[in-house]
Amino acid sequence: MVLTSKNRTSTIMKQTLAQHVGNRIRKRRLKLNLTQIDILNTCNITGTLLSKFEDGKNNISIHQLYALSKVLKRDLNWFTKGFEHNC
Repeated sequence: MVLTSKNRTSTIMKQTLAQHVGNRIRKRRLKLNLTQIDILNTCNITGTLLSKFEDGKNNISIHQLYALSKVLKRDLNWFTKGFEHNC
């Protein structure tokens, strides 16, 4: 399978967005003095998955993002605030 430049750009953007969102999740969690365990117990996700979200290694589903928004006391728009992309 050959990737076109459009596909490569899209993949890179997703990885960059995942990293941006993950970084915001980690910073907010720490600001609220929450541990990963606190998040896991409330959002019903695994520790490995939360670590991958925070490291930007996994994309997060809208359902998981919504659950995190409640725990982190932020609206959904907050997670992508400041993310620059070229569509």
